[in-house]
Amino acid sequence: GGAEMNVVTRNSVQGGIGKGKGPMDAAIEGKGFFPSVKDLGDLDTGKVVGTRNGTFGVQGDDTLLKNQANEILLVRDLRGGVDVNANVTITDLKPFNMSSLGGMASASTAVSISANLPSSVANGVIPEATTITSYDNLGGKHNIGVSWEKTDANEWKATILDKGTPDAPIDPATNMKEIVLKFTDGKLSEVDGSTVSGKVNTTFVYNGVNQDIEFNFGAIGTTSGLRQFDHQFVLDDSRQTGGRAYSFVREFKFDESGAGVVRYDNGFKETVCQLYLLTSVAPDALATTDGGSRETTFDSGPWGVALPGTGAGKIREGVELATYGVTEQFTDLTRVSEAHQAGLSLIKKAADLKELTVAKLGS
Repeated sequence: GGAEMNVVTRNSVQGGIGKGKGPMDAAIEGKGFFPSVKDLGDLDTGKVVGTRNGTFGVQGDDTLLKNQANEILLVRDLRGGVDVNANVTITDLKPFNMSSLGGMASASTAVSISANLPSSVANGVIPEATTITSYDNLGGKHNIGVSWEKTDANEWKATILDKGTPDAPIDPATNMKEIVLKFTDGKLSEVDGSTVSGKVNTTFVYNGVNQDIEFNFGAIGTTSGLRQFDHQFVLDDSRQTGGRAYSFVREFKFDESGAGVVRYDNGFKETVCQLYLLTSVAPDALATTDGGSRETTFDSGPWGVALPGTGAGKIREGVELATYGVTEQFTDLTRVSEAHQAGLSLIKKAADLKELTVAKLGS
């Protein structure tokens, strides 16, 4: 005989990471949790739970980003120019509506040009011109041309002209601006009368609406943008920012930094949200919900919020495999005494069988 023990132990072993079922799936390598709520009403009460279930996607007709346990993921929307490194609290994290990504277009807000204008050429328009593709508020494409005319030893005139496109030409009289550029010792020294800034605001009329585009010719007193040296015309770089053609989402996924990156069918890519991880100073004191996620208790203290890779864990592509094949959550699984008793029963049966066999052989 002997006393039987009911053994209850907690298993905090990290589950293995396997191949995900969808492009949005993510796994945590570390001790953090994905912030989520069971329903939108929990946002009002502040009942945020931590989950390890990273099977993210859009479930049914709902357009909120959720996991397969129907938990609503909370992230920080970056489309308003939010700094991901700024201090973040749990109240800054919100559900992400995937429908806000589809069928989008945006207008160009800025154009930057970096080039060398040849100092040794005679006064007049040089044959080299610069063309930059920009976009209006409806995603329409425009070809902005910049011609360069030398007007003095250290002075140039840039003529900015929106040509439209061959299919939709634009009247030059409504979308043209001339800018005077001056140089000292090869460095940009004055732009449109300013000796402080190399940026000039230009207004175009697109679809009956004024659209401001800031042209950046470089920092005054430097060669970071335009410069003038005794060399041929060289265009280093010319680009627009902020604009894109009308497009649909082709792919959404979280990278290892937790950034939610969207790729559109027109090739455009942008980071739209940032994933943060929940942390606890006393993880063993967290309570386990019926669905396997975690919630705070008095002993655990409130949730902390951290960027992936800063101690809470790293984001990996795929999903965390169930520790015992029961759930895809990272939970403290409980092994109850039934398994222990089943093992003892098998041992006892084996011993009884052995005794019976020995008895028969001896008879």
